Amino acid sequence: MKTQTSQVNAEEEKQSILLTLNDYLQGRPVLDIERIRAAFHPDAYIRTIIEEKLVQWTLPQYLDLVAQATIQECHPEHLSFTWDGDTGSAHVH
Repeated sequence: MKTQTSQVNAEEEKQSILLTLNDYLQGRPVLDIERIRAAFHPDAYIRTIIEEKLVQWTLPQYLDLVAQATIQECHPEHLSFTWDGDTGSAHVH
């Protein structure tokens, strides 16, 4: 049974997740390195698929790559996210 306190904490956690997600979505297109950094744990690994191969960077490596990138002409849109208390994922366009 969820208590009112746990429901409040869950809502606060969801708001924190949304703020973090927005830091990345709004910071990445304009190369705001500090805002992107705020969206990740300092020990994070960023993984993606490039040319059908898994590529992985530490956060400092990723931020160095982003700093060298060109500003993107895009407007990312947060569509939805799920969170089970331990892990989460976001669907963005």
